[in-house]
Amino acid sequence: MNIFKKIYLKYKMKNLSLPEIPQSGDFIDYNNFSQEILDIIARIYGEIPFYTQMTQNDPGKSMVFYRARKANEILNQNIISEYSFPPTVFCKKPLRANLPFHPVFYATNNAVTAIFETIQDKNFEGQLLAVSRWIMKDTDPFFIAPFLFSNLSNKHPWAKLVFDYKTKGLLDAGVSKEKMEQTAYLLEELTKIFYNDSDYKISASIAHNLLYSTRREINCDVFIYPSIQASGENVNFAVHPNFVINRLFIDKIYIIELGGFNPRSKSLNLRLHAIGKLNNNRLILWQNGDFNEDDYNEYKRYFNIL
Repeated sequence: MNIFKKIYLKYKMKNLSLPEIPQSGDFIDYNNFSQEILDIIARIYGEIPFYTQMTQNDPGKSMVFYRARKANEILNQNIISEYSFPPTVFCKKPLRANLPFHPVFYATNNAVTAIFETIQDKNFEGQLLAVSRWIMKDTDPFFIAPFLFSNLSNKHPWAKLVFDYKTKGLLDAGVSKEKMEQTAYLLEELTKIFYNDSDYKISASIAHNLLYSTRREINCDVFIYPSIQASGENVNFAVHPNFVINRLFIDKIYIIELGGFNPRSKSLNLRLHAIGKLNNNRLILWQNGDFNEDDYNEYKRYFNIL
């Protein structure tokens, strides 16, 4: 694809006229809304080759999900749902990977990234956060949609997977050799838009189209995208609520107090207040200050504390 066509496509994308996201409490078919957004994009770029990939959990090294909440927002620290996705009635506004009234479980693959994704401001010193760690219950197959075609560090383990898809994977998806370069460029540009979308019209529609689709060939359980707060060094997850309920297990909860930020080491000073562990799949038992040595060493490892 020549440089002039790329400039033209960038211009067209910057000047898109997109409908507003409906946010009333009345019944709205958000599947139609997300498809309308994607149809507008397709008229400029051509058909978007969305894809999902079946994967399987490794029991020896489970896929891990970290999620953080401000501790003062938690009304009952002994209820697991307090650390999970929000109830539908509270999801009235779009966010980066969900449309109104379609909750997702936002998480990341790194505990410290979960902290930065939650605070997102400079005045965080002294704040208390509840960082929960979730793992898979089983080894059954599930579907992921890695939307990582740009803004992902080349050092990330999934960088090669994305490169392979932009080459051989597109051919397997039915993209002709003549359209390979344009299609790869489209996916890179859409990832950049997803990463920077301020009103979430495009980003939420893309994620909704995969997480809430009724089409088995593109429906996914876990939508994956680069973490803005980690500058692409880590990834974020948007997980379908049904997958969380049926397939994820809360492993640990860490109540931590945020200290200052060390710009030289690019690390946060943290103070651990409590560790919560699930007992008999029902009760959350808390350690407050007198921590089990193994649990405390795990905490240091998960939060990159030397």
